[in-house]
Amino acid sequence: MKKVLYILFHRSVVVGMSLLAQVVTLIVMVMFFSGHTQGFYWCCIALSVVAAMLILGSSIDPAYKIAWLLLVLPFPVFGGIFYLLVGGGIGIPPMLGCAQYTSGKSTAILGGRSQDKIILTNSFEDECAKVLVATDDGSMGHHGFVDALVRQELSENNNYDAVLACGPKPMLRNVAKVAEEFGVPCQVSMEERMGCGVGACLVCACDMADGSRKHVCKDGPVFDSKEVDWNA
Repeated sequence: MKKVLYILFHRSVVVGMSLLAQVVTLIVMVMFFSGHTQGFYWCCIALSVVAAMLILGSSIDPAYKIAWLLLVLPFPVFGGIFYLLVGGGIGIPPMLGCAQYTSGKSTAILGGRSQDKIILTNSFEDECAKVLVATDDGSMGHHGFVDALVRQELSENNNYDAVLACGPKPMLRNVAKVAEEFGVPCQVSMEERMGCGVGACLVCACDMADGSRKHVCKDGPVFDSKEVDWNA
């Protein structure tokens, strides 16, 4: 009986230590490597899968197999979510929620006519790895439009999972064009006047690339940038 209890206790300790090591590893990785590209995370996952296959194919005791699997397999939440967030004018506030969701991994690009139109910069700095600003008159940050900063950022790092943009339609069109050039998926939150809010009045109708029309209030407001007919 003592021998059985000893074995159970010993194996429980091994499993417990494995779980603790996994948690510590997760915390360290998120704290120190959260700014790395998604390729880093895919490498970690690939190594974990290979290690798991080697463990399963080994001849060690099944209880120890479980312990080692718990040690090497990554948590489901361990992965990269890297968004390039682009907000222009009144499209800036909606991007803050996306920034908070990605826990400091994303880059935000904020645009406005002048410095007094750029809002929530401190909040974005708290939630993002990097914050860039563009103003039409050059009173703050880059002198020009946000699409120039989008191009600059994607030129330096195009490993973003997606570009998320909200703002005036001309801005969205230019951002979508740049994202497509670099092969990065882009989602846009369309700004249209809404009369009824249920898709009946056609005020917010938006022309799609396939020739159809969708309602921003009912079908959106977020669309894949390739869905939208930007020449309409």
